[in-house]
Amino acid sequence: MMRLLKSFRTHKLKNSPPHHKTGGFTLIELLVGIIMTSLIITPLLGLVINMMDTDRKEQAKATSEQEIQAALDYIARDLDQAFFIYDGAGLSAIEARLPSVAVANPGAQGEPVLVFWKREFLPNSVPLSGSNIAQCANNDPGNNCDDGFVYSLVGYYLIKDANCINSSWSCTTRISRIELKDALYNVNNPNPSTNRTPLIAGYEASDGLVPIEQLLEQAGSLEEQLTIWPTNINWTRAQRSASYNYGDTQFVTLIDYIDQTPGSSIATQPACSPNPRPNETTPYLNRQVPDPATVGAGFPIDSFYACVSTDQTVAQVFIRGNALARIRPKNPPPVYAANQSSYFPRASIQAQGSGLLNVNSSP
Repeated sequence: MMRLLKSFRTHKLKNSPPHHKTGGFTLIELLVGIIMTSLIITPLLGLVINMMDTDRKEQAKATSEQEIQAALDYIARDLDQAFFIYDGAGLSAIEARLPSVAVANPGAQGEPVLVFWKREFLPNSVPLSGSNIAQCANNDPGNNCDDGFVYSLVGYYLIKDANCINSSWSCTTRISRIELKDALYNVNNPNPSTNRTPLIAGYEASDGLVPIEQLLEQAGSLEEQLTIWPTNINWTRAQRSASYNYGDTQFVTLIDYIDQTPGSSIATQPACSPNPRPNETTPYLNRQVPDPATVGAGFPIDSFYACVSTDQTVAQVFIRGNALARIRPKNPPPVYAANQSSYFPRASIQAQGSGLLNVNSSP
């Protein structure tokens, strides 16, 4: 009997299901978990966002620095061919005769900053005696043509669009270049017209350019000759229009995203030296281009400017960019602030012109 009861008890214990405790979290436990997770994730998320924003700023800054340096290197190479650079006084004297940004690009405002004359070398471009003029237009070394050169007036402008929303450029400012080339003349032609030699086909002068030979016929020093432009241009050597042809001679953008902050808001830019000019004792205050006194109100005058020594044909060029404008909404663009000055990168370069002035004319 005892053995039977023991067997029955063992069988029942084996077949009885185990008792499980009900699992899960209470509502309070869930709320506590959510709060603790938020306290951990929120700072981490903010840190990640801040790191990503900083990375974007640094990439934009690096891009701006590279572009500014490339622009300065280009300007320096251009200036290397210069034989005369206008300082503040000289630029103010001829500014009204220079190409107009407002005419070329209606709705845009622009100021000429760096303007100079240079001599450009043209290999195999002048026909020798008995050679075909048409062959010289190909600049082929085997075309029996001599080397020649032309004089050009080059201008670098700071340009700002009034309606920048629909523009392909930013709402900051940009630096553009325009070049007005004089014609190439055949110094070997035996039948010159008056005291000038005739024009070589294919190398016509830019409309509206005052030929440098005419400027040099005036009395005075080279600086005086090149800063007094005659208003009545009547020269039979080349037919020139009194106005510029902006279809053929265009403003070409060199670099965009130049700081548009008005110059009066920033007082940390290097100033031009007031040292007296050669053979003078009084300080010379007209080296900066453009002259701040001639620039329109609200237009930036120190994001792109230069200190020019006309007598030494030397220019030190300064550029300040706006890297934040690359990653922020297009309009309005960010303005300079002292606590973000690193994102308004600056650079400068000094260049000296080594071009020669040797006007072609017949005997």
